[in-house]
Amino acid sequence: MARKYIKSKGYEPALLHNGATQGDEQMAKVPGLSRRGSVWQFRVRVPEKLQKAIGKGEIVKSLGPVSHAEAARLARLERTTADRLFAEAEARARTAPLACLSESQLRHLTRAFFFRLEENAGPIPFSDDEREVLASSVRGDLAGITQTLEDASLQQVAIEFAEWANVRVERNSLAFLDLCRAVQRAHIEHYRREHDRLRLKHEERNDPLFADIDRMHPPKPMLTLGDAVEKFMGDPQRTALAPKTRALWTGRFGAWLDLVGKARPVAEITRDEVREALKVLMRVPKNAAKLYPGVPLKKVVKDATKGQPPLLSAKTVQLYIDVLNALFKFLVEEQLLPRNVMQNLKGAPASDDDKRRPWAVDELKKFFGTDPFDKPWYPGRAKSWLFWLPLLGLFTGAREGELTGLTGEDLLSIDDGWFLAIRPNDVRRLKTKQSQRLVPVHPALVRAGFLDFARGRQPKEMLFSDLPSTAMGPLHVVQKGLGRHIRQIVTDSTIVFHSFRHNFRDAAREAGLPLEVAGAIGGWKEGAKSSMAGYGKGYREKTLAEWMTKIEYPGLKLDHLTPPEPPALRVRYRQRPRMT
Repeated sequence: MARKYIKSKGYEPALLHNGATQGDEQMAKVPGLSRRGSVWQFRVRVPEKLQKAIGKGEIVKSLGPVSHAEAARLARLERTTADRLFAEAEARARTAPLACLSESQLRHLTRAFFFRLEENAGPIPFSDDEREVLASSVRGDLAGITQTLEDASLQQVAIEFAEWANVRVERNSLAFLDLCRAVQRAHIEHYRREHDRLRLKHEERNDPLFADIDRMHPPKPMLTLGDAVEKFMGDPQRTALAPKTRALWTGRFGAWLDLVGKARPVAEITRDEVREALKVLMRVPKNAAKLYPGVPLKKVVKDATKGQPPLLSAKTVQLYIDVLNALFKFLVEEQLLPRNVMQNLKGAPASDDDKRRPWAVDELKKFFGTDPFDKPWYPGRAKSWLFWLPLLGLFTGAREGELTGLTGEDLLSIDDGWFLAIRPNDVRRLKTKQSQRLVPVHPALVRAGFLDFARGRQPKEMLFSDLPSTAMGPLHVVQKGLGRHIRQIVTDSTIVFHSFRHNFRDAAREAGLPLEVAGAIGGWKEGAKSSMAGYGKGYREKTLAEWMTKIEYPGLKLDHLTPPEPPALRVRYRQRPRMT
């Protein structure tokens, strides 16, 4: 790579050679392929961590004055050779005693050693007699390598393997026996495949440890935590994630990449290592990414202890644990890991101060007595999402995202009653299977004019069309806006929009709603463990509407939200002249 001077920008990196052209037509680019004069050249940079082991920082190979198609073919072969060289160098870059190497490191070395055996295997003779002689020799080698671990020839091969892998290990140690087993396993698979080739049979993959390796396919590098996160987030099951959910997951994974290490092989991550990272995470202040952008979390914790800022809640820390658990579970299901080190790992239990609670009656009075609820019927006071969402939350028990995603077609008339259809659409998905339901419109909402507000919408039109459009979606705007509005009135952080759902559940208890009715209206998984829960269709809509009318909040009067009756029309008659 050279550097050229541009007057407006200074020195900029520039390729030494122009891209491949033939005539006036630009060729398809092949990574690492360039041309100098009439000679094609392959060039690839050696990863920085392997430069010392390989002895150079760049691999350069002349391909000669051939056609572009031939040069591209040769460049791909050279790329395969370079990848193999990198894999071997990474496997050999072990200078610690074997007793300090993990099981995954030994596994990776064994796979690299097996590829070396396969790559160095000789060609198959054409003569039947020569193949039979070699097959007999391979059978003898296979019988010899399957002897006990104390066999002198096997131990000699293990010593040669340790020298090749640059690993120091003492004879007569348990670590040396592990090394012998690894060497034995690689040779057994190699001899079996070689015997199949000599007998002109299909080459069987006997040992699952080497199932993806042959002489043309070197072992893949060890999967790092950073690569695992990319693989997890790029899985087809997560391509349809909402922008806000994706941003949250990315932020939580970013914390683990910071604490554990992006380049850390996932197979080497231990439960104790996660616990140590978790101790740091539990001391991270709230909004650390905004307050300390780009600063490592360990340094943030160290600097933040001086001012003692509020820390992440136990519930938030558990969300970080959940995403890492989901990652390891995914890797186990994809057979990339043998076990999940995060299984059943929990953080500190949530304290009573962290738990959300229902609104008190006085708090509800204060909230629904201020703007925009104080004078909703004055001229020019159009009712917006900030007016309707809290009322809907209190009288439906629905979640914030479920209400934000309502459209004109979600208001249904069934059996002379009105219902809100909570179902997935293009704006939002539902949290659980039980979340899809029909919620009767409470009489208090009817009195407040909700039907008049909602019936004017087109089927696909958002019910709250005044919500601004952002890349994060309308729910992000609602959560931020309602959160700030609630905190201006009630300073207690345990009171949030979700608290309305707690109030609704308490009101359902006070009204004597059966568990199945409360679950059907609120979308709770009530009674799912009962064997009879899966029988029948469920309650009729009319029955749910009758139970909904029993939901009350004693002490809370919302009469000021009911629009006044229009004044009676007076019919004025022209007075007739009296008859004389």
